[in-house]
Amino acid sequence: SQNEKWQVYPAYTEAVQVEVAGDYLYCVMKGSGAKGTISGNLVRYDLEDGSIRTYDCLHELSDKEVLHVSYNKSTERLVVVYENGNVDLVDAYSRVVNQTALKESSIPGASINSINHFDDIAYLCTSEFIIKLDVAEGIVLDAYKVGQAVYGLFNIGDKIYIALSDGIRAIEDEVQLANPRSWKQVCDVEISKIVEFAGVLYVITPKEQLYYVLFDNGTLRPVKSGYSFSKIF
Repeated sequence: SQNEKWQVYPAYTEAVQVEVAGDYLYCVMKGSGAKGTISGNLVRYDLEDGSIRTYDCLHELSDKEVLHVSYNKSTERLVVVYENGNVDLVDAYSRVVNQTALKESSIPGASINSINHFDDIAYLCTSEFIIKLDVAEGIVLDAYKVGQAVYGLFNIGDKIYIALSDGIRAIEDEVQLANPRSWKQVCDVEISKIVEFAGVLYVITPKEQLYYVLFDNGTLRPVKSGYSFSKIF
């Protein structure tokens, strides 16, 4: 019970996720992964002076077993999601705001497929929900039940695109998030990974093929044939 007398010795040997955040590089280093996921420990590398700062659950962080990190440029805060669904918001001065709404709602961090940012808002796309998190205020604003896996939410042009396990949908404004029946089909494709780059969506399918999406007619074009792709960022 005397936390000030404990010392933590996390592992910092194998990086499993890297996130650029201004002048810093945050790395999730492989830990125990108690539930079979690649969860671990957080370390920060300063791109200017090369210094390293480690984080642990007895000092800065609110929990252990980090599963996702994602940087919100608008607020200059790092969104840290733990395996149990707990969430920390960490700024450049290592000040932490904790948000327990996901943890208390029994939505595990392992169910989160991606974190996408629009200004101060982070959308956490899970195996069943889209969670709207205000990163500036540190509060969950809404939760939209989709009923199937959501792999990404992207604001491109004048539309919002929602990547589901069986294809990509489009909506005109955020109000329609609450009504999946109003979502318009863009293309049918099985998705395992998806990212947006320069206004283009790139999709990796379960068969490890890589495509990009043509929004004008909803067709897919292969990026490179004859190769297998497992990750994209």
